[in-house]
Amino acid sequence: MSSLESPEGLLAVVDYPDESLYRKVDWLQDLPPGKSFWLDGIQDPGNLGTILRIADWFGFGSVICGPGTADCYNPKTLRASMGSVFRIPVIYASDWPSMVTHHANSILIADMEGIPAEKAPFHQRPYILIGNEANGVSGPVRNTAGIECVTIERFGKAESLNAAISAGILAYASCTPE
Repeated sequence: MSSLESPEGLLAVVDYPDESLYRKVDWLQDLPPGKSFWLDGIQDPGNLGTILRIADWFGFGSVICGPGTADCYNPKTLRASMGSVFRIPVIYASDWPSMVTHHANSILIADMEGIPAEKAPFHQRPYILIGNEANGVSGPVRNTAGIECVTIERFGKAESLNAAISAGILAYASCTPE
């Protein structure tokens, strides 16, 4: 009973968690406390699961998902999260543009250009927004007044970083003292 060719040999049958860990909301004025990842169209369930695991590792308070973000209960997401999906609140926001606008002064967008991660104001801007794997952050989000961009300095010639890898590097940078 597995979609994998070489499964772990374990099977669990569980109920969906209560609504405190998984919500679909129209508007979210009071976010869970602490740092959060905001995901703008992360389509790969493996990336979503890895980002949940990173959020859990670094003590983030939640993961906020915008339109087009994968389902946190997709089997690939569950495997990649290694159980973190059951500890980190995942919130799907249908009124994504309004939420971004309302919290713009607390958001740092991961981007190819911006404030270097080691100088970014993570303490004043605790929300790290990661964009779509192929297209980056959507135009309406990118053009929101008050948002700042943060970048991971490149030393080699690679064109870009994987969304989950970027999330991990920025999560680590956000936990270092100012």
